[in-house]
Amino acid sequence: MSIIVNYQPSYYDQLLRFYKKYWKEKHNEDYLNYRLFKVSNNPLDIEKNLLAINDNGDIVGCNLFLPAKATIYGEEHTIFWSNDVFVEKNYRSDVALELIFKANATKNLFGSGGSSIAKKIQKKLKTNFIAETTAYFIINRWMVKALLYKLGIIFPEKTDLKTIPDNIRVKDDVFEFVRNADDLSILDDGYWNKGKLDIEMNRGIDFLKHRFFDNFNSYYFYQKKNEYKKSYFVFRKIIKRGIAAIALVDFRFDLDDFGEYLKILRAVHKVAVKNRIPLVVTLSTIIDKKIRFAPLVIRSHMKRDVVTNIKNIKPSILVTFADSDGDLAIGRITT
Repeated sequence: MSIIVNYQPSYYDQLLRFYKKYWKEKHNEDYLNYRLFKVSNNPLDIEKNLLAINDNGDIVGCNLFLPAKATIYGEEHTIFWSNDVFVEKNYRSDVALELIFKANATKNLFGSGGSSIAKKIQKKLKTNFIAETTAYFIINRWMVKALLYKLGIIFPEKTDLKTIPDNIRVKDDVFEFVRNADDLSILDDGYWNKGKLDIEMNRGIDFLKHRFFDNFNSYYFYQKKNEYKKSYFVFRKIIKRGIAAIALVDFRFDLDDFGEYLKILRAVHKVAVKNRIPLVVTLSTIIDKKIRFAPLVIRSHMKRDVVTNIKNIKPSILVTFADSDGDLAIGRITT
């Protein structure tokens, strides 16, 4: 018989072995250390992580959480993004359900991108499906070469982010490259669209620092310091289906000015072209046209549900790769 317990430091070595066994290259010590120790310095947040333990005292399953700050209808709360849910095959019938039940008892639980099976279970549990994230692809002229590489017609050349400009100009605006978190110019409380979203994820200095400047991945952070219009975007290189790509991981702008979002797309497109990278991929709850030009932006049919155990709400919300483990998941295939 297995039991579900909260994480304690004594389980660390065992949990690391469990990760390496079942996720191999997808998870490593840097990843686990980030998840457990850098996302939050509150021991109570860390203890909320759940482990399934068998009769021999071995870890046979887990459900980890990413704590974050958010306002829910104007009131700030600590919320918990559920992810890394896995149970060994021999224990799935009972333990998996118990793990889900235990996780769903966590106050202010959120999740995104669950499997089809998880989706069915969550619907039976009457979990609240509040939004969908949509993938968008920005394609440039280098895609032709990428396809020729894939077909084996020409030999690939090394494609990397070698050209990272200090400034990216889009029309009359300039986005500046930020190398150090101390140089961030952000809103004091970290809420970029106060009063415009029912649920707003915090993007203050603490989140931005641990997420993009003190992380095991390499990120490139650009901000616009305009006195009247502040915005930022973050990207990094990934490999998607064998093709070098840029992931537009996160962004914030005034939601009343959709043109600012389009400027962000143009800016990251410029970086891709300069580095001969054919594709930019982003994912968010932003709803845009099926296709845009200059640059070419295509809305994908791929969607991921955003769920919560908070009942009786259908909120407006902005979610990107940087929430939950969306970016950390694609991070497992970086080069």
